[in-house]
Amino acid sequence: MNLARSGVASQIDTFPDRENDVSAVKAIDGDTSGLIHVSVAHPKTRPNAWWKVVLPYPAFIGNIQIYNRVDYGPGRINGVRVYVDEELVGTVVYTAGQNQYSFSDIDRFGQVGL
Repeated sequence: MNLARSGVASQIDTFPDRENDVSAVKAIDGDTSGLIHVSVAHPKTRPNAWWKVVLPYPAFIGNIQIYNRVDYGPGRINGVRVYVDEELVGTVVYTAGQNQYSFSDIDRFGQVGL
């Protein structure tokens, strides 16, 4: 079950893109294509940029799936840290050609994914 879709997404800021909606909510819309013109959230590229989802209530989180963009600059995801509430649960290690990153065995209750 995709708990993120019931949450509220936000990001530090939004990359100025006149042609595409790259707002935070695009990351939880259920589309995993990785194409910016379809469904990609994109904060401005800078140190310590962040994106998060806040669930409506604390829920049991077994795993987290992150889908990367595939059309431009996919390597920028390397080193992204994944948190549940304030606990680090993993770090993305970019692999060329891979657009899905899985973090399993989280097995904890949480409300904020960052």
